[in-house]
This record gives sequence, structure tokens and C-alpha cells, in this order.
Amino acid sequence: EDLRQDERVMQLFGLINACLNNDNLTNNRGLEIVRYSVLPLSNNSGVIGWVQNCDTMNQLVKQYRESKDMRLLVEVKLLHSKCHANQYDKLPLIHKVDLFRQVLEETQGRDLAKMLWLKSKTSDVWVERRNNFTKSMAVMSMAGYILGLGDRHPSNLMLDRISGRVVHIDFGDCFEITSQRSKFPEIIPFRLTRMLTNCMGPAGIQGSYRLTCERVMSVLRENRDSVMAMLEAFVYDPLISWRLLTNGDGAAETAMPIASGASGNLRSAASHEGSESLSKSSVDQVRMQLVNGAGSLMGGGGGGAGAAQSVVNRIQSMRDMKPTNLSAGGMPVDDGEPLQENLNARALEVINRIQAKLTGRDFAKNDESDDLNVEEQVERLIKEATSVENL
Repeated sequence: EDLRQDERVMQLFGLINACLNNDNLTNNRGLEIVRYSVLPLSNNSGVIGWVQNCDTMNQLVKQYRESKDMRLLVEVKLLHSKCHANQYDKLPLIHKVDLFRQVLEETQGRDLAKMLWLKSKTSDVWVERRNNFTKSMAVMSMAGYILGLGDRHPSNLMLDRISGRVVHIDFGDCFEITSQRSKFPEIIPFRLTRMLTNCMGPAGIQGSYRLTCERVMSVLRENRDSVMAMLEAFVYDPLISWRLLTNGDGAAETAMPIASGASGNLRSAASHEGSESLSKSSVDQVRMQLVNGAGSLMGGGGGGAGAAQSVVNRIQSMRDMKPTNLSAGGMPVDDGEPLQENLNARALEVINRIQAKLTGRDFAKNDESDDLNVEEQVERLIKEATSVENL
């Protein structure tokens, strides 16, 4: 898998953490995105740091339901009992919403909240973990929204067994790529389903979650120049910009940068297969440096990032990350102008969309009076994320 985009996302999260730590509104409040080391070795391989003491939310839900002799996909089973799967996709939206509400009424959706309680030794530990869960959810909701992060299914969300923080993994779908799917597009700004809000205590999204969202969005908007500078470099990076032309319909489309243009099929590759191979001793050296640096990075210090950078410098001479357009036979070919024009247009669209999010114009039409302040923007985002029609 290509990890170059994941690496850039970790850099963005580092910048966001620095902004949060330097602002009087958010420093010393435990508002920090959990990061891990990501080291791309080629266009389809790399090394990812191990995140300690974490379980995916899918694993936790499965564990709870198995202990209660419940089906893992009980909601899907109920939905299919009311309407055949093939027929459901053809129903009008109003009928889909009605069936969805019926399933919600017949289920509780407290599996994750129960596991958070059962895995806490004391009530004090449970309260602390619940607070950490809520704050980490809020921080990543805002950061993920600015990034256009999608594909947030339960297997891409992890829960720290000790702190209760939510840890996100797999950042292959950014810049709202999943909203362009031809089938089942994601139109919610971030994941905020009933199972997640049930973990936030009696106040739900109206308490610490909303307040934290407002604080984080305020910091991001105040530091929008720094965020935009990094994201612009991110979008225009030739190593990963080809992803902007995919429609998010499947992993196969993002596994290799292939696009059809005037000059035929263009394949972006870092180098020939033979030059990408690393000796076992070199890989062992990379692994040792990555492991040694992971602890500092997870602790919020700069040591992990420095260690990861030193690894990059070490292996830079052993690989060439510069993309080259190759034909099917491996020979260089000229870029197709239509392909480049489409890519530039899409990149400009992404940049304008991010700019709108950071200035409160993400829901505006044309009138400047439509600009939203932080509180109004967060309110609108939460409403969109919890809308039954969108879910």
C-alpha cells in the first residue's frame, strides 16, 4: 500500500498539535491528536509504527455482542427483515429514513459505551477515559473535516485501553474523495453516530464535545495561513496528487496511480522494481530507528519526528521517490495535457474548499453575509453529521 499520503497526514497532525499547544484556549487541556510513525519505502511499501494498547472499535463491539450472544450485524439483519437488501437501495429517501428510524428504535447502540465501562477498574478511571474519549473525538472531528477525511468505519477507529483516547488509522481517503463515489457516497463531514455519542455521557454532544469542537475550530481558523500552506504543498505534491483524480469507488483505484489521458495509460512509479528492493540489514536498521523514535513521537515530543526524519535521510540514497510516467512496457512517456489540466482543476477545487472551511464559508452561497462564526459553523457541522437523512 502507498503510505506517502499517510506520512503527510501525520505531518499535518503535528502542525495541528503545535497550534493547539501554543494557544491559551487549548493548551494544557489534553487536546492532542495521537500520531504514529509512518515511513514510506516505495510507492507500494513502507513501515508503520505500532500503536500500543489499542483495540479497534469493531473488535470491541464484536467482543461485547459475542458475550451477549448477539449477532455482530444485528442492525443489518433487522433492516433486511423489514426490506430485502436489493429493494432497499431502490427505495425513496423518505422510506429509507423510516426504516432506519425503526431499526434505531429496536436497538440501543450502547455496545461501545458498555465496553468502556466494563474495562474500567473504578468509576474515576471510567470518567477520565470518557472525558478523554469525548475530547479526542472532538479534536479529530474538526481536523478530519478540514482534511476531508473519509472512510471512518469502526475498523479504522481505535480506542486506547489506558487513556480512552480515540486513535485514527488509515488515511488513504482525504480531500472528500469518498463523497464522489458513484455508489454510497459519504456526505457527512465526520463520523458522529449514535454508538459514539452514547460514550460521551448524559450531555452527549451538547457538553464537552461541542465546547472542544468550538475551541479547536477557533484555533484552526486563527492559524489558517499555516494550515493552508501545508495543505497546499500536500495537494500539489506530485507524489500523491494523482489521488485527487480517483472517485473513491474502491481500493483498487488507489493502489496504483493509473489515469487515462490523450497519451494513453500513464503509470506513476517511484522507480523500477529492482531499484526499490532493500537488503535485510538495511530494513532492520530502519525498523530499529523507527521503533526507537516511536516512543517520543507518541509522547508528543519532537524526538520521534526527528528519528523518523533521520530514517528518511538514511534510506534516501537507496530509493528514488520522484514519480516517472511509464508506459505499459516501462518506457517513459509524455504527460497528457488533458490529464494535467484535470489534475490542476481538481487541486484548485480542493484548495478553495479547504479555504472556505477555514473562513466559515463552507456553507455559504455567494453573499458574504452567509459567513458563519465558529459557533454557527460547529452547530451546522454537528447537525450534518447526525442527520438521519445523511446517515
